Amino acid sequence: MNILNKINIHITTYTILLLSILTGQFRILMFIMILIIIHEAGHILAAKLFNWKINKINILPFGGNINFDIKLNESIKKEAIVIIMGPIFQIIGTLILINLPIVSYKEIIEIKNISYSLILFNLIPIVPLDGSKLLFLTLNNITSYKKSHIYLIYISIILSVIIIINNYLNFTFQIILFFLIYKIYEQYKNHNNIINKFILERYLYKQSRGKLKKINGLNPKLMWRNKTNIFIHNNKCITEKELLNNYFKNKKIY
Repeated sequence: MNILNKINIHITTYTILLLSILTGQFRILMFIMILIIIHEAGHILAAKLFNWKINKINILPFGGNINFDIKLNESIKKEAIVIIMGPIFQIIGTLILINLPIVSYKEIIEIKNISYSLILFNLIPIVPLDGSKLLFLTLNNITSYKKSHIYLIYISIILSVIIIINNYLNFTFQIILFFLIYKIYEQYKNHNNIINKFILERYLYKQSRGKLKKINGLNPKLMWRNKTNIFIHNNKCITEKELLNNYFKNKKIY
């Protein structure tokens, strides 16, 4: 399927575009939308290097969101590269755009301020911003997948509340935060499903593993991502494969 057929422009984007025409801000908004597309292109091109499939590309007034068809156990390194290429492309795109002869000095200042503000905002660790994805990958390196997801939700909630309190009079921020809070709620609601999918992938697919990680007990929900998990029970070592075979085939843990 052509990648253009996977692009979904949110209704709020059309609304903001209409308002920009009525208020005389259409040129600035179009420049920002171009930078948003360039940002998402950075993610897409990096993903193509790893042969990731794309389900949908959502274009919002304040950024984009790409739904990749990848496993939860995907390489942390690869995922980090895909994430950071978005901001890098946007910075490069901004530098190119503000040097075009068709852009006035006033527009240069506005484009720089808005673009760099969007980059900084996007790096805040709140679901589903890029910052939350980088935080999640960092947490995956220091704790189990389940705990990483729980911490991600808690941190997203705390930061959202702080931003709401500090910007309660900013209508634009309230709209953006409403969208983010909804996404946080989705993560919270689907927490168990996400963890179960993570475990099922470990059982179904052979993927490269990292260093050994010893886990006390026989709870598969304590498994780490990108690690070769070994379970310690009654002074015995049980491999991840043995544990998951017993868990899924016999519907029980030792």
